[in-house]
Amino acid sequence: MKTKIDQLIEKLETLGIDVDFSYALGNEDFEDITKFDDIWEILENNNMLEVEIIYYTKAIEFLHEYDPSLGESLKLAYELGFAIEDLNSEVLASILATDMLRSDLSEAGEKINEFINWLKIA
Repeated sequence: MKTKIDQLIEKLETLGIDVDFSYALGNEDFEDITKFDDIWEILENNNMLEVEIIYYTKAIEFLHEYDPSLGESLKLAYELGFAIEDLNSEVLASILATDMLRSDLSEAGEKINEFINWLKIA
């Protein structure tokens, strides 16, 4: 029989979010996870909510697909306090990819809370 943490990890991995939940939560005790925010904190403490896109070509391809005008990535860079001289395609792509990952995970927060609550009573 699967443990509750294994069931939670299995459910999280069906969300299509690019995070290795098994690695992040595999050693956690389910009793310590009472809500989505606990998972977020674990991921954040393990630097798993940061995306780094390296290599110019990959960065340009990513930006071309998701932000061809650079409007969104430049806005995010500004909000994060980046100076213009510190920006390049890799930094902009990484900022945008990180924001997209965090948004995807945040949007799944309610579903994750529902499943955690279900597991508590199961």
